[in-house]
Amino acid sequence: MVTEQGSQTAKRAAALRAVESERPAEERILDDPYAATFAGPEEVEQACQRYAPRENAPLEPTYHIATAVAL
Repeated sequence: MVTEQGSQTAKRAAALRAVESERPAEERILDDPYAATFAGPEEVEQACQRYAPRENAPLEPTYHIATAVAL
């Protein structure tokens, strides 16, 4: 069955790929330029809040993520 939306699991996985893609190039383990577009802004924001660094500094979506979602 083909639907207009991806599954919730696929969206959450894409959101995590989007967050990882925003890390500095020498630190990240992958780069997925389409992840933020597929996940959507809500999922990316939730991933940023859930997976903040241990020192409680929240991650914030960068311009790259915001631009990709706007496409």
